Amino acid sequence: MSRELLRTGAQWADFAGWLHQSAGAPAIAASYEDLAVTWARVGGNAQLEAYFLGRRSQIAVDADDRPFALSLARTTIEDGLPPTMKAFLLQQRAHAYSGMGVRKIGLRLLDEADELVDGPRAQDHSGERNLIKADYVTHAYLALQRGKVLTDTGRPRAAIEVLEAGMRKWPRDFYHEGSLVSARLAVAHAAAGDMEESARAALRAVRIAKETGAGRAMGEMAPIIPVLRAHRRKSRTIDEFFRNLNNVPPTI
Repeated sequence: MSRELLRTGAQWADFAGWLHQSAGAPAIAASYEDLAVTWARVGGNAQLEAYFLGRRSQIAVDADDRPFALSLARTTIEDGLPPTMKAFLLQQRAHAYSGMGVRKIGLRLLDEADELVDGPRAQDHSGERNLIKADYVTHAYLALQRGKVLTDTGRPRAAIEVLEAGMRKWPRDFYHEGSLVSARLAVAHAAAGDMEESARAALRAVRIAKETGAGRAMGEMAPIIPVLRAHRRKSRTIDEFFRNLNNVPPTI
């Protein structure tokens, strides 16, 4: 099998993995991403392999397997990668560390990622070797990651501030991912004890998920569903959230 065919197959496997991850099916997404990693490795494409390992780490974070996510993300940091791709891999390490309670390292890694996005070569994707642009890794994208890290490590108020700032800058081209931003904001508000604002953000996440099929947000919000349920009939917003939640198709 030619290297070009292996590269193309790996990229399509990654795309299939992203579709299933976005739809809220991490187990299927992981199988496709493993295939992408394997084909990139067999084809001798170190850059694609690094990126796909980072994507696999992202799916492991979704499944709350932080040690595995860290082992994958640490493997991928290497010289010669485009700045935005390296920023993507750094933020994956940040998630893995924060999930194990190590906030300081997680935030430092996100600071490094932000600096890479600011760098003079951040959008320099020239050259045949740069097969993955990762140009979606912007300050707004990193704010989404920072918010989760802050919530995971016990600073929900700081997370809310960061997520709201990131939401104001969220690109319209990534509207479907807005469900994830809103879901993480809902989790942060719940952690801060503000159930009304949590339900408002959760309602927005559910509506976008129903419209776009972006079921990943539903998994993010799973831990706060029992908390919000305990406050039903105390708030119209919470009641409306559960009415919408009950109408979500089972495939989302």
